Amino acid sequence: MAFTARHFSNIVATDYKTIAILSLIRALAAYFVKVYLTHPPIIIFVYPVLVACSMLVYYVFNLL
Repeated sequence: MAFTARHFSNIVATDYKTIAILSLIRALAAYFVKVYLTHPPIIIFVYPVLVACSMLVYYVFNLL
């Protein structure tokens, strides 16, 4: 449990400049994903998934 808590706290401790850049990239990705969805309002549920995936990938890049 401590292992998971340590990694989660490191993921959340990202500086605001990096979060701003990741948010811009996610917004662009969400826009293009919305265009190809059959039901565009579903982007409300897709955007949090994009947020979680991008933060995890950013953390993995930092670990490597």
